[in-house]
Amino acid sequence: MTKAPQDAGPSFYRSVLVMLFVFCLWFVLSFAGVTHEMEKLMAENLPAWLIWANLFLGPCACLIAGGPFRVAPLARLLAIMTSLLSIIVLEICFRRYLWPSAGALAVLLLEGYWIIPTWSSRRGKA
Repeated sequence: MTKAPQDAGPSFYRSVLVMLFVFCLWFVLSFAGVTHEMEKLMAENLPAWLIWANLFLGPCACLIAGGPFRVAPLARLLAIMTSLLSIIVLEICFRRYLWPSAGALAVLLLEGYWIIPTWSSRRGKA
């Protein structure tokens, strides 16, 4: 099990509780079938260009949110929200646009698990 950092303050635990609450809310709404109806409604109304814009917007927002840049807290929060929205749109468009969505997901995974950690560790050593 992952331990909390030694210098974890109340804000760390508050963030964990918020994330747990959002996950539980999503799980309950998904179990009740509400999210399926919302997904169906959104999939019908999303324009086709959005998945292509999402190919570039998602990884850029993810890089700003998790990268080694010195970014103002409000800008980082906006980047986190944008990357979450990008992932939601990616999941909704996955059925209609399989290959572009799979490409966007591959780029996000590559960036999240290889590019950002490598970049952060090199920047930390410099």
